[in-house]
Amino acid sequence: MDGIEAPDYFQPEGRGGEFLTEPKDHGVEIRCYLRDPDGYLIELGQATGILAEIDRAVSA
Repeated sequence: MDGIEAPDYFQPEGRGGEFLTEPKDHGVEIRCYLRDPDGYLIELGQATGILAEIDRAVSA
């Protein structure tokens, strides 16, 4: 597994953070949410297909 879904990609729990959601595949992006030790909500996203879609549209 690569990227945001990899178990060792990002380990906020060891630094006081807490994942609120599992990574969810939205087609062109994988996204999840966590809360940092100060209570701030953090959104993590990884583009998976949007750049290919943009390139395809520009080339057409």
